[in-house]
Amino acid sequence: MAQFPHLFSPFTVGTVPLKNRIVMAPMVVGFASAEGRVTERMKAYYAARAAGGVGLVVTEATIVHARGLGIKNNHACYDDSYLPGLRELAQVIHDGGAKAFMQLCHAGRQTTSKLTGQTPVGPSAIPCPRWQEEPEALTKEGIREVVEVFADCVRRAREAGFDGVHIHGANGYLISEFSSPLTNRWSACTSTRCSVW
Repeated sequence: MAQFPHLFSPFTVGTVPLKNRIVMAPMVVGFASAEGRVTERMKAYYAARAAGGVGLVVTEATIVHARGLGIKNNHACYDDSYLPGLRELAQVIHDGGAKAFMQLCHAGRQTTSKLTGQTPVGPSAIPCPRWQEEPEALTKEGIREVVEVFADCVRRAREAGFDGVHIHGANGYLISEFSSPLTNRWSACTSTRCSVW
C-alpha cells in the first residue's frame, strides 16, 4: 500500500515486537458468561480477529472488581479462578499470529447496584446522569484498594500469557472520573496508558 508504507512493517510497543502496526482496538461485545468468564464464542471471536492479520489485539474492557461491572456479560479478571479462561484466550490470539493486550477497566459510578449488588464508587458522591445512583466516595484507603485490584489483574494478565495491558482511563469510567471537576471535587489528572512487561 503506497499510501501507508509503514503499515505492514514491524513495530515495537515497549518491549513487545509486533509483526505490523495494525491494532484491533478494545470493543465490548458481551460474549463473556454471566460471571464474566471466557466462553467458546469469545475465543472464536478473538481468534478470527487475530487470524485476520492484525499485529496486536487489545481485548475488551476487562473488569478488575465486581463493583466495577458496567454491563452484563462483561469480561472479568478479579480473582485467580479466571486464570484458566484467560490463558485460553491469550493462546487463541497468539495462535492467530497476533500479540495480546488485556484492557483493564472499572466502571466507577457508571453502573448500578441492581447490576453489581453493591453501591457504585467514585472520587466524589456525584451520581452518574444515566444511572442516577449516588456513588460512595472513595476514601484514601478505597483508592489504595482500587490500585491493588488493578495490580492484581496485571499480574493475572501476565500469568495468563498476555503480552501487556491497556488501562482504560477514558469514557467517564473510574480513572477518568478522577480527572474531571464534574465527577471529582479534588481533581487529580490521569489518562489512558499502556503498560508492557
